[in-house]
This record gives sequence, C-alpha cells and structure tokens, in this order.
Amino acid sequence: MLECKNINIQNEKKIFLVKNFNFIIEQSQIFTLTGPSGVGKSTLLKYICGIKQNSFTYSGDILVNKSLVNHLPTNQREVRMIFQNDLLFPHMNVMENLLFAVPITKKKNKDEALSLLDKLNLSHLSYKNTNTLSGGEYSRICLARIIINKPSILLVDEPFSNLDIKTKNMTRKFFFKNISEMKCTTLIVSHDLDDIYNHDKVIKL
Repeated sequence: MLECKNINIQNEKKIFLVKNFNFIIEQSQIFTLTGPSGVGKSTLLKYICGIKQNSFTYSGDILVNKSLVNHLPTNQREVRMIFQNDLLFPHMNVMENLLFAVPITKKKNKDEALSLLDKLNLSHLSYKNTNTLSGGEYSRICLARIIINKPSILLVDEPFSNLDIKTKNMTRKFFFKNISEMKCTTLIVSHDLDDIYNHDKVIKL
C-alpha cells in the first residue's frame, strides 16, 4: 500500500507545484497520475521514491505498507521507479543489466529473464551491448529490468512515450499483464489517455 499525506512541493520561487495533496493506493491496485505538463507529476514521483532536488522544498508524509518512510534512503523504501529517461548500464549487455537488478538470492532467474525478453520479442538481443539498442528496444529492456525485480511498489514515469504505435500497444499489454500478476501497487504518470489502465483509478494533479 502507498499513502501520501499532505504533500507540498514548492520551487525556488516558493510557488507550489503540489499543495496539500493526498491519496491512497491499496495493495495490487494500479492508478494513473495525470495532469498538464509542468504541474509536478514527475517531481512528486521522485519525492515518493526518496529523490529530492535542492531547488525544491518538500513536506508531507509518505507511508509504504503503513510505515512512514520519509527518513529512509531510496534503496530502503521498497519502492522502485522507472524514470522517463531511465538508463541501462552501458558497460553491461542486456542480460547482465536484467540480472543486476535481481537480488543475489534470485540469480537463478536467468530463465525468467530470457522468458521476459522472449515475450517482448527481444530474445535476440540478450547478449547485445545496450549502446546498440534502438529507442524502443531500450525502453522495453528498462521495463523488463523492473518487472524481474518484482517490486512491492512501482512508480512509472511515461513508460511508453518513446515507442511507435505497434510496439507501444504490445509493450503496454505486456507491462500491465505482468504487474497485475505480481499484484504490484503501481502509480503511473502519463498524459496519454490510452495509457490509463483503469479509468476509475485516476489521480489528477
């Protein structure tokens, strides 16, 4: 479960991007966060994840599974985020990038990584360097890297924005199917109405 209480974010001019913002997402629910460009959607996701920009002022409580996490660093929040311009490790091939995200106790999951790549029609890239990937291939590998880690809470910033229409439809279907099966609490930022998983579960900023 993810809960945000009285979240306020101000920029360097003391203008509120986010003001007295509250929401609760129960376990396994998938919500979409929408709003015009520049209102602080991505900034809010980063704050939930534990990433603060020095030019902004933040306040409010973030609870993960009913525990306050404001004081915890990013790697201890049980929250994973896919950034809009997420990066793969350039010195690793595709398979190494996927397995790097998996805890040591799960290293046996190489077969799962291969299965994910196959579902994304990317199995032929398993041992390719990431700098040889197209934009669409790169985006789908970033999604697979998060999915294989099976996060408790997932934040996603414009996950399908760099894909052509055909690839976007296939990737969206794959992504929603997998996070639904994982029962992962998910918040997706998007300006595209087609990317809304459930129109009854939309948060407007």
